[in-house]
Amino acid sequence: MMFALRNFVCYVILGMLFPMQIVVTKELNKDIHIWVTSLTRTLDRARAKKLLEICSGLEEDDDRQNADSVVNVSSEANIELFKNMIQEGDQMCEELKELLAPEIIEFKIRLDEQNEKLADNAAQLADKDEKLANKDAEIAMLKKKLADFGIEV
Repeated sequence: MMFALRNFVCYVILGMLFPMQIVVTKELNKDIHIWVTSLTRTLDRARAKKLLEICSGLEEDDDRQNADSVVNVSSEANIELFKNMIQEGDQMCEELKELLAPEIIEFKIRLDEQNEKLADNAAQLADKDEKLANKDAEIAMLKKKLADFGIEV
């Protein structure tokens, strides 16, 4: 079954476990349906900037939270594009950083935890190295004492 919904065609599949709707994003007006058309792996810089501009203009918390979800999915699907935008430091990267702030904070926390674990592991290895060096010195001393008594090892 096919029917038109406000500027686009929606395909409905019935008779399955649950009804499904298929929206072909290429058939959508990219300006009107920016939220849906941004959920692709082929997002270009201009569309990404427009998405970020719209997000930065949202004032309602619920709207910003929903927009953040779309930006998160879009940025993960287009990681190189968003990474380049951040590295180039264009105006939109500040909005992107703000939108992704919770994820960045979580990443930093995990990174700090990993660094702490690595530091602990390095300290433990250094301690073991010191103990081995002490044992090697003790063995060398014992071998010398045995040699002094004429016993070869």
